[in-house]
Order: sequence, then structure tokens, then C-alpha cells
Amino acid sequence: MQVFRIQFIKVVIQTILCIVFIVEEAYIVKFFADGQFTKGESFQVEMFLYSEVFARYQPPYVPRFVGKSSLSELYGETDKSIWRWPFLVTTIMHGT
Repeated sequence: MQVFRIQFIKVVIQTILCIVFIVEEAYIVKFFADGQFTKGESFQVEMFLYSEVFARYQPPYVPRFVGKSSLSELYGETDKSIWRWPFLVTTIMHGT
């Protein structure tokens, strides 16, 4: 069984709160907690950037998009009134 080394980083920008995990020095898992303060715009904006802008132009200095989901989706939560805790998974950019 492989044990993953996870580092915890908290990034706060104005009222946007993201919780970022580095997994195996290869992936970033970024949880969006800003739904508590906004309507989750930061997740929507970042998804737009990865799916539309970065996918089309493929800049070399942007991490590769791996996937997205939410904790509520993973656990089968159907109550839409609670914050879903969406997250993105990207590759890590070493040296940044």
C-alpha cells in the first residue's frame, strides 16, 4: 500500500478561501470554500479558465487540468442548500 505525503496550504485572497493539498509532489487538489462568503464564483471562474481558455491556448506555464468534483458529490449528498465543497485537481508546477 502506497502512503501519500500531503502538505497543507491555506490561501486567502480577499474573501475567497481555498484549501490546497499537494499530493505526492505531483498533484494539487484545491478545495473552494468561498461559497460561505460569495456564490462560489471563484470555482466557476477557474473552471472556465481551464475548460475554455487554457484548453484552447495551452500556455506552457499553466498546470494541466486533471479533474473536478465536490465532496457532496463524492458522498452522495443531495441537499443543495449546503455548500458542496467543489474541488479541482491539477498537476503541480515545480519551481513556482
